[in-house]
Amino acid sequence: MECELSSTVSGVDEIIESLSEEEKSDNKSSEGQVLLLNEEGDAFVPAVLSKKAKELSKLGPFEEDSFESKILNAYELMEKAKGLRSSLKSKGNDLTKATMEVFEKLSNDDALLLLEMKWVDPLVEKIEAIPDSILSSFVSRISALSKKYESTFADISNEIEETESKLSAMLDDLVGSEYDMKGLEEFKKLLRG
Repeated sequence: MECELSSTVSGVDEIIESLSEEEKSDNKSSEGQVLLLNEEGDAFVPAVLSKKAKELSKLGPFEEDSFESKILNAYELMEKAKGLRSSLKSKGNDLTKATMEVFEKLSNDDALLLLEMKWVDPLVEKIEAIPDSILSSFVSRISALSKKYESTFADISNEIEETESKLSAMLDDLVGSEYDMKGLEEFKKLLRG
């Protein structure tokens, strides 16, 4: 029933959102007239909606997306929500009453068992889960560090030296003017250290 109520209320909200700016602006009155929407324009005024829907229902069928059709749909949804709220309240009271009757009939042993099931067991489960969560966090951190430092400094240094020697060998194949060749020689000296 709560899901149905929520759906019904959101249906009314969707109808309000589907109203055009013109339809919403017709709602405003400077003459002190009672408005169909509240001042914020985000909810219907129930008494005015009811009166308007009753007037419109006498006029006959309307096109599906017309303003009149939206008003009639909103009224039906609000009436349904009203009934659902009433039923929920009634059933909630019945449930509370039935629960109290069951509690009053419980023996001390049953009451203690229920308390243990409600409070102690979940607490014990959470306490037991703490070491697992700490260890899994620790393992994930170690894995991240292992992955981060997978390449050692020596490996990287060797790779740099190898790349420098390859680049130096490639530079030997280049040709150019006298100034270009002097610049390449200086660059090769830098690479070789």
